[in-house]
Amino acid sequence: MKKRTIRNPNEIIINGDVAEIVLYDKDCKEVARTIIDAEDVAKVKKYKWYLAKGYVVTNLYRANQKRQSVGIQHVILGITPNRKHMIDHRNRNPLINRKYNLRVCSNENKCRNSGKPKNNTSGFKGVSVNGKGWQSRIKINRKEVHLGTFKDITDAARAYNIAALKHHGEFACLNKGV
Repeated sequence: MKKRTIRNPNEIIINGDVAEIVLYDKDCKEVARTIIDAEDVAKVKKYKWYLAKGYVVTNLYRANQKRQSVGIQHVILGITPNRKHMIDHRNRNPLINRKYNLRVCSNENKCRNSGKPKNNTSGFKGVSVNGKGWQSRIKINRKEVHLGTFKDITDAARAYNIAALKHHGEFACLNKGV
């Protein structure tokens, strides 16, 4: 068996209506796999895919010879990356690039579907501790709205969920277990 080099194309494994693309690091070691619909293999097989900041991307060269990283989701949906039309992963997993998991949206809606921040200490999105208990807040139209202060953390998380469903609709990222 020949040794893999960085010039080799990604291995693509097709199983029924699903395909897996094997992603490698610079040392040609497998680091992850992305899942796409088998019908999209023809669109993506001519590119070399890799993982960058958790997303599956390739480098494209435009007419002006500038390199641009493009996500696999853009190639699959046939949309040029721009600030007005972003592509959101419904389940927030950027390795699942099947069409059912992708949707075109605004940057604001993409942010609504984000999980809790890494520096979160409460364990719930939109909930933080304050001197009187647990404070619940949500961003609505780029403004932070105070939802209340609660003695119980799960009440604060529930308040966030109710507001998120009302204001964020299908893009609401809800707290689980409340």
